[in-house]
Amino acid sequence: MGYGISNKAPNGYYTASEVAKQVGRSSSSIKRLRAQGIFVPKKTKNFGATKVYLYSDKDVEKLRQILTALRPGPKPKQQPIDNKIESQEGLPL
Repeated sequence: MGYGISNKAPNGYYTASEVAKQVGRSSSSIKRLRAQGIFVPKKTKNFGATKVYLYSDKDVEKLRQILTALRPGPKPKQQPIDNKIESQEGLPL
C-alpha cells in the first residue's frame, strides 16, 4: 500500500480504488455506481475534509453480482423533451 488514505482504512474495509482493482473496473466506474445510487456502501470515514467511502468484503461480493447483471457497453441516449407550448391552432406561443 502507498501512503494515502487506503493504509488508514479499518481492517476488512477497502477504498473505491482498491475495490475497483478487485473487480477489474476503474475507480471512476465504482464512483459512478455510487453516485447513481446503485452501489452505496454503508460505512464512511472522514480524513480531515475528505470523506472516504469504505467497502466491506460483503459489499465487494454485492458489487460482483451487480456488475454481472448490468449490460456492458454504451447506454441508449434519451430523446430530448420538446418543451415548446403550442396554441390550439398548432402555432408556437
